[in-house]
Amino acid sequence: KLLPPVSVHGGNMILPGDSGGKETYQQLMGSVYAESRFSPAPKFTVEAGLRLIMADKIYPNDVKTRIDPEPALSLRYKISEEVSLKAAASRNYQYYHGVSVFEMIIPFDKYLLSGAKLKPQYADHFSAGFYYSESENRFEFSIDSYYSLLHNQYRIPISEEIYFYRETEMNPIKGLLKSYGVEISLRKLTGRLNGMVSYTWSNIRIREAEFLEGRSYHPYYHRPHNLVVSANFSLTPRILLSSNWVYMSGNPFAYPTGKYELRGRTVPLYDNNKLYNQRMPDYHRLDFSCRFNLDRRKPSRHSLSLSVYNLYSRKNAIFYSYNDIADGNTDKDPNSGYQKRYFNMTEFHFFNIFPSLSYEFKFGK
Repeated sequence: KLLPPVSVHGGNMILPGDSGGKETYQQLMGSVYAESRFSPAPKFTVEAGLRLIMADKIYPNDVKTRIDPEPALSLRYKISEEVSLKAAASRNYQYYHGVSVFEMIIPFDKYLLSGAKLKPQYADHFSAGFYYSESENRFEFSIDSYYSLLHNQYRIPISEEIYFYRETEMNPIKGLLKSYGVEISLRKLTGRLNGMVSYTWSNIRIREAEFLEGRSYHPYYHRPHNLVVSANFSLTPRILLSSNWVYMSGNPFAYPTGKYELRGRTVPLYDNNKLYNQRMPDYHRLDFSCRFNLDRRKPSRHSLSLSVYNLYSRKNAIFYSYNDIADGNTDKDPNSGYQKRYFNMTEFHFFNIFPSLSYEFKFGK
């Protein structure tokens, strides 16, 4: 079937100019796509689609338009009414790049539009899997594998002028990221007790020609193991108990190999050949909630919920910092008088335990 054009939108970024004025970086995007679904054999289904995406970027004194194809192909073969095999492949483009000041999970709202130096990033995705759905829809089981290549992955050098960067002032480091893994999922869909167990093993490596002599390395967000166990239990027709346990490998981080003095303070020294050579402690937490329906209607229109984030108050490390400690106080000026001075690694974590209470009211029938 042929679908009409969709997704026309735009945005702009305003940065200070050399003369103190403002320069406007604008981008207009639009796309049109078509897709078809057909069955060349009774148990075989094919879905194919093509999206043409247009990006029109307007810099001061520069206008450039590009059109890129985004093909997608999905295959499904039903072995029986309960068992099927699936495979898919696609390509996707993105015309802006995110810049992270702290290469951790803390977000930093800085985005740069693609241009002469920052080529649009694009990804090639491939997946294949086995799926089982029990005839009475009580259980679902799946094993899914994937392989992705992400091109034009840029690392932007960070400085105090990051807010005022223009593309012409950057020296980005270009990389190719490879990601692959396996996802296993088991769901129980019916009954008073239902829930899901999901496990993912993944591997992520990035290669930059200008870094580590072209050798690949794990980025800061590489977490090979990810396990989620969730359950819902109807204690009574009006009381629902829910829990969610999450486990993940700790983030990689670079451990200093030395230190040096700068303006009276101790600064960690890193070895580029040992980038992200250590890993934080594994991350895990348990969330719990209890919802009480205040009326007997099905579904209820009024409900009161008590939720607890990180029920057993796990102190999960978010990032590490390195500080001078003078007489046991990190806030003390190291240039002032002190008797004992240490260089210490400090662990930061958030939300040890966080309870919340909410009331929900639904309008309509």
